[in-house]
Amino acid sequence: MASGPEMDYQSSLLRVQPAGTLMMAVERLNPQTLSGDLYLATSADGGATWTAPRLVVGTAMNERHPALVQLASGGFALFYLADGGGGAYRI
Repeated sequence: MASGPEMDYQSSLLRVQPAGTLMMAVERLNPQTLSGDLYLATSADGGATWTAPRLVVGTAMNERHPALVQLASGGFALFYLADGGGGAYRI
């Protein structure tokens, strides 16, 4: 996730239970606007290789600082800051 013109930033990594797969949410910044969207990638080999990052949150807002968690049910939640303009971020 370090190649290309984008800037990948502020990752949140977890080990999926019980499988052991790594899952990472990352903030990808547009270098011209510094506005962020959130992407997700996984690794089944301990981080040696990763799937192509896929967009999971990408709106007109500026999404930043992902926090990825696995819930007791086995599902996942992704918390992040979003700014609709003017620097008034909210979770």
